[in-house]
Amino acid sequence: MLHKKLPLIAIFGGSFNPIHNGHLGVANIILAEMPNTEIYFVPCGQPVHREAFNTRSAERLEMIRLAIKHNRHYHVSTYEIDSPAPSYTIDTLRHFRKQFPLHPLAFIMGMDTFVSLDTAWGNDWHHLLDYVHLLIVPRRGDIKECSQPLKKICAMISPQKKELNNAKQGGILFLNTYPPEVSSSDIRRKLALHEDVSTLLPKMVYNHVQKTGIYHNTMTKQEKLLSLILETLENMKAEELVTYALSEQSDIASVAVICNGRSSRHVESIAENLAAAIKKSRLAKAKIEHDRIGEWVLIGLGSIVVHMMQANTRQYYDIDQFIKESHDSNTSPPLS
Repeated sequence: MLHKKLPLIAIFGGSFNPIHNGHLGVANIILAEMPNTEIYFVPCGQPVHREAFNTRSAERLEMIRLAIKHNRHYHVSTYEIDSPAPSYTIDTLRHFRKQFPLHPLAFIMGMDTFVSLDTAWGNDWHHLLDYVHLLIVPRRGDIKECSQPLKKICAMISPQKKELNNAKQGGILFLNTYPPEVSSSDIRRKLALHEDVSTLLPKMVYNHVQKTGIYHNTMTKQEKLLSLILETLENMKAEELVTYALSEQSDIASVAVICNGRSSRHVESIAENLAAAIKKSRLAKAKIEHDRIGEWVLIGLGSIVVHMMQANTRQYYDIDQFIKESHDSNTSPPLS
């Protein structure tokens, strides 16, 4: 008697604020390439590395349910939202392994996150493979350079799609199809500006957003610009991100943002992507200054100035302390 293989359980984490056609595009690609798959959308609860979401968890959950209600292979998990503690990836993976002890498990991850795994997790990143396979989704504009140790491990344990169901965990699979390019932060900004997002959201989610007006807030222009800056820097995996509210008496700017890049190329890439995002938003005109070796790039945006630096340069010039001393006791504490 033939036994049907247990389906692959694919874990898709994120803020889903809101869930959009890019998210569904990722899920659809995986399901098309690996039909024996059940995909679980896991919205973040209390995030570890960023401020809490303005949108209530119940609203994000409702939008996910609306988006996936007609696909029997798509499910939503409230594990992270129900947890009183901050959301850590490893805890979520352990939870799913306990829930599905015999199934092959996979964790969906963007290429931008994957290439910085050994930087963010150190030598512990490979412990993820004790619980799951990794499904790596390509994204246009990614920095796709892995470290040599990461490349070596990938070469040893990258299976074929058809082999992924033969083991419960331990493989790394790179998908070849690009999902639609959609950004939740871009959608939120467009909605705040009352711009059309009907092509970016699933129809039922779009109708829900229009009916409830949950993103039609009254952000000031500077708030929108700062939100765009922080979202872009986080998406580009900028490190040691800090935002200072300066003295109202400052003649230079009212907000300073500082972050690190891992290399000169990373610093330049962060700056290029930020400048492109600002130009697209039309929220400000960017004045860019940089050295010739990519150690420090400064973007002036009127009331906001952004410093992107290599860590050793930031430490050498002690820019954080300089900003504090320049504005004396009127400098506010970091905002993030």
